[in-house]
Amino acid sequence: MRKYIMQRKVIVSEEIVTDIGKLKVDISVLELLSIIVYELSKESRKNPEVECIYKDKILWILFDNSCFECDNLIEDYGELVGLVSNEFSITINGVIDTFEIGTIKIIIEDGKLKIQKSNTTGKDFDIISDLCIKIEVRNNEELQFLYEVLSNIQYNKTCISIRRKWDKYLSNNSYMGTKYNYIQFENIYDEQSDFVNSLSIFKMTELWIDFLKNKYTSMEFDVLYENFKNGNMRRIFAWELALRIALSKLSIRIENSNEDFKIIDSNGEQIHYTFESKSSAEKILLKFLFPANESL
Repeated sequence: MRKYIMQRKVIVSEEIVTDIGKLKVDISVLELLSIIVYELSKESRKNPEVECIYKDKILWILFDNSCFECDNLIEDYGELVGLVSNEFSITINGVIDTFEIGTIKIIIEDGKLKIQKSNTTGKDFDIISDLCIKIEVRNNEELQFLYEVLSNIQYNKTCISIRRKWDKYLSNNSYMGTKYNYIQFENIYDEQSDFVNSLSIFKMTELWIDFLKNKYTSMEFDVLYENFKNGNMRRIFAWELALRIALSKLSIRIENSNEDFKIIDSNGEQIHYTFESKSSAEKILLKFLFPANESL
């Protein structure tokens, strides 16, 4: 009977860069990791696929069908990955030209960047595909935060929305009055509109539920209302769909006839909304449900 022995990886190259700059960032290491993932996603034009192994506190970030030159990867991201490695164990993995898994490990020691490449055959490699970052964190809360952040990254969106429960992990992005906090990956002239356009239908639905159930109008609706008035609102159908989902979840129904319309709550009581309201959410709701009745 043939025995199979798992081969250990061996170091195939080692480089030490002595002339690195003293890179300083004013954000947390976890935020820095999100920027690295966004930039890799943007460069490869692949959205990251994120998986967690909670027992081992490990996160895998896969860029399926991606391909990078190792030298460019190290030059563009080496120092940033090195900064992350100061707090967390991080490796860059992928398929190399011998159809095996290659690993690149980058750390900063004594002000120097140390780069190791390893695989099982002992042959050096210049190209790495199906790039996958492995990161080990300290606890499940950090794992959950990273999962929420990284799984929301899309290469064609310049920011992502994050639930307020994660505010303690964010450095300088506390936007007052908004339901969500936001991580911005690029400087955008109209950042508030960019924030609103980054919301998923699920998060739009939560905003509508907050208004319908608690009569709370978050700042996201104010931005949306201004865009609606100015004729540059995007994702109209998504916002209306989110409203329909929220109405259904709260058992609110619409009774519409040729002469009148009524909005009825789960107790059979009529809800009264008006275009004269100061609430931007209320006016947008009415415009969605009864588009011909009044202009904004």
